[in-house]
Amino acid sequence: MIQPRPEPKDHRTAGQREDDAMLLVAEFTEDLRLGCGVPEALACEMARKLVDRFRLRHGARRIYVPAMDKSVRDAAIRAKFNGQNAAECCREFSISRPRLYQIIGRRSAPKV
Repeated sequence: MIQPRPEPKDHRTAGQREDDAMLLVAEFTEDLRLGCGVPEALACEMARKLVDRFRLRHGARRIYVPAMDKSVRDAAIRAKFNGQNAAECCREFSISRPRLYQIIGRRSAPKV
C-alpha cells in the first residue's frame, strides 16, 4: 500500500510563521481594496478573517494553488491585438512581448 508523503518539517520560528501570515493578510487586503473596491479598513478585517479561517482549516500544510484557465484572457488578447499595439496589450494584460506572440499564434515578434 502506498503511504502519503509526509509534510515537510517547518523549521521556521513561531515569529517567522506569524510574519508570513501578516504578509498574506497585507496581500489579501490589497487585493480586496484594488481588485474589489473594498474600503481599506473593511478589506483588512476581511483579510484577517480569511487568513485565520485558512490557518484553522489547513494548518501548516503546504498548499498548491493551480493556475486559473487563461482561455478567456487569451481570447481577449487576440481580440484586442491589431498588429500595432503590442506594448499596450502587454501592459494591459501584464504579459511579456514573447508571451503575447505565443498567445496570438506567432512564434516570435515580427522584425522591425
